[in-house]
Amino acid sequence: MKPRYWSRVEKLHAAADAYANAGDYDSARALSEEAAHLALQQGGQTDPGAAECCLHLARIQEGAGDLTGAEPSYNAACGILNPTEGEATLLKAEVLLGYGSLYAKMKLGWRAILLLGHAKGRYVELFGPDHEGVGHCESMMAVSYEAAGMEEEALVAYREACRILSAAWGPTHPSVTYIEWCRADLAFWRAMKGGD
Repeated sequence: MKPRYWSRVEKLHAAADAYANAGDYDSARALSEEAAHLALQQGGQTDPGAAECCLHLARIQEGAGDLTGAEPSYNAACGILNPTEGEATLLKAEVLLGYGSLYAKMKLGWRAILLLGHAKGRYVELFGPDHEGVGHCESMMAVSYEAAGMEEEALVAYREACRILSAAWGPTHPSVTYIEWCRADLAFWRAMKGGD
């Protein structure tokens, strides 16, 4: 059950999303920040609603290309939820996936791998090993393994991401074909280096 202030948050988030979709990230960020302040003021530092607002703000910041700005917002969501502890929830899984994916984009491989591993575990607990959330985690882990020079692990993660997401979305989905291209590209360069 959502707290009483949540209807105001939903309106702010909807307006922020509309601005973000139109490319006006300054307005989107301002409204998302307002929602986060409201949630923290009304719900406090232990309210999952406040963590959801921090996640929303992080996604807006990331969409605007402000990766360093998104990091403290993801961190604030983690500070509220302690997402690796206790019972698994979808919000915990989404926060871990978002934070890990941010680090993957920042090419901070080991940090990304750690968070994405936790996210994958939460999705498996909630939905089983073939859920698309697990596929998302595998795809970002593959990128992070590759950045860390762990090519065998990257190939395994790319294959798993393709298997799961192909079943969920179909083999011709653009994200699936891109992941398969990344896997094939890495396999090709490994073969070239090995003289095969």
